[in-house]
Amino acid sequence: MSANISNLTPCTTYHFQLVASNPDGSAVGGDQKFKTPFGAPISFFAAPTRVRARRRFNVRFVLSDAAKVKIEIARRFGGPVVIYNYGTLRAGRHTETIRAPGRGGSYVLSLIAKLSCGQQRVTQRLIVR
Repeated sequence: MSANISNLTPCTTYHFQLVASNPDGSAVGGDQKFKTPFGAPISFFAAPTRVRARRRFNVRFVLSDAAKVKIEIARRFGGPVVIYNYGTLRAGRHTETIRAPGRGGSYVLSLIAKLSCGQQRVTQRLIVR
């Protein structure tokens, strides 16, 4: 027995049971299960690479599945981290407006999307003037 199935949620356990029948009666199989693997939820990410200190700018991204999302800005060679937590966001297009650090320099901008069985991190360099 086989079946093609699609649109399953990543990191999810699914249960199934086979039932067979013919003119002589029917038989029920035992409970079976499988777990879908981690699938990277971020399918698109775009943000400016140069911004002015303390100015707002947009981070755009697309999620293929609902995920807990946060954006981090950290100094490239250590230093404080600014974190924006958004909680669980639905699948689809998103635009979040964040503020650049008040001090110029080289930073790393990260978008992190977390599912129950793993997380994806997308990073880029951010120059603040």
